[in-house]
Amino acid sequence: MLKTIRIRNMRGVKEATIDNLTQVNILIGRNGVGKSTLLEAVYLASSWHNLRDEIRGVDKIDYVVRRRGSRGGWKEFKQTIWFQKNVEQAIDVILKFHSGKQLSYKIPYGV
Repeated sequence: MLKTIRIRNMRGVKEATIDNLTQVNILIGRNGVGKSTLLEAVYLASSWHNLRDEIRGVDKIDYVVRRRGSRGGWKEFKQTIWFQKNVEQAIDVILKFHSGKQLSYKIPYGV
């Protein structure tokens, strides 16, 4: 079970940390504050285990890029998921679990 989510340089979020997660968590906030970005970060981090979303039949990273209205995939529109399109810094997603384990997922622009 997740305890902490930390993301950096993704979409409209330069840096954010959500601590003390429990079995049920509700994200509340105005439009554009990063609720969906937080969920997309967790979804992207799950691609370390399986790149493909078997339910949707697409690669997870392509799905995140297309979700925001882009036609095409990762290669054509990857800059859209970087904070202010600043591709010089990698996107970081760090997931900490109640077990004490941690998963760090880094997406450099050159991928």
